[in-house]
Amino acid sequence: MRRLSVLVLLTPLLLLLPPGPAQAQAIAHYRHLPAQVVGTVAVGMPDERTVQVQHLDAATGQWDAPTTIHRAKGRVTCGNVEGRASTNGGVALLVECDTPYYEDQAPVHSIGLVSPDGSGWAKRKLEGEAYAAPAISPSGTYAAWLVGGIGAYVEWSATTGFGARPAQTSYHADNGDSTLVVDDAGVVTVLGPESVGRTCVLGVHTRDLAGHRTHTTVAVDPGCGDGSVVNVDADTVLAGGYERAYATTVSRTPTGWAATAPPPADGQGLVHHGYRGTRIATYFAYSSTPGSPVVALGSPDRRRILAQVYDATTRSWSPQTTAYTSAKPCGSSYDEPVLRPGTYAEQLRCGKRTVTLRSTDGVTWTVSRHR
Repeated sequence: MRRLSVLVLLTPLLLLLPPGPAQAQAIAHYRHLPAQVVGTVAVGMPDERTVQVQHLDAATGQWDAPTTIHRAKGRVTCGNVEGRASTNGGVALLVECDTPYYEDQAPVHSIGLVSPDGSGWAKRKLEGEAYAAPAISPSGTYAAWLVGGIGAYVEWSATTGFGARPAQTSYHADNGDSTLVVDDAGVVTVLGPESVGRTCVLGVHTRDLAGHRTHTTVAVDPGCGDGSVVNVDADTVLAGGYERAYATTVSRTPTGWAATAPPPADGQGLVHHGYRGTRIATYFAYSSTPGSPVVALGSPDRRRILAQVYDATTRSWSPQTTAYTSAKPCGSSYDEPVLRPGTYAEQLRCGKRTVTLRSTDGVTWTVSRHR
């Protein structure tokens, strides 16, 4: 698990880039980091130093040509991007970078980028270790990023830009990965695992623009020591475990934060295929599109690959459908397929062939076979 370290104050930067040529096209295929859709932009990396975005034309459904919004210099390389979108077109991004970047190490040269409309971007190098998804308010007027110290964050305002220095909440637990959200009044809330006696709970720590701080807890066990809390939007986080299927939904309510939905893995109708050698145990697949449902895959005989889709409204799983039928027994290929925007993808080894399954809805699947 990545650990947070000491803050180092860095000078904020501002980057205003003109839109790229108005060329209608599909989402680009990047060699280094596949594109992911964040609101009305698609962001990806053609190489380890360059971050590019495309903008969606809502009227035509087409994307413009890629535009570079960040290029690392010197020994700095980058390897992951986390993003969140507001309801009116604003986008906040975290680009994980280091000297050089390694996937299994906490980065210390990461970059925060934010745009109220997806076109003009403000940029700042973030202090210390920064790798959690950023937060953006519903109106897109505020954004925030967790940085080096536990419970510390950098905030951006559409009127004043980035804060001069990181702000500190009352969150000090070092029991797992935390997250943050920000509302339209600029109030930042950091949520993360913390211990109360022998009990692990979800700590809720707020700080407003005047510096006033509050602290409450939610009786949800997010896993102290190896837990994770991830923001979905300004009013929703997922707590407990590093996989969405096992996370409890915690939401902002009129009376405070509270658990509002159980983990999808506990939903009615899920078929568990078990761990016997003649089966493929039930596991879960995810699309990169925000709000997309969890999909369960598995097999009772290692030949029929069956899928189910979780309905968050009814908290239940759909009947099983056949994703693929193989003449040879299948098992894991131990390789991750490229996850294209808006799709689910899974790779299997069936006999001597590798089979890649793709779907946009978890119900209808396309199959490609290769050696």
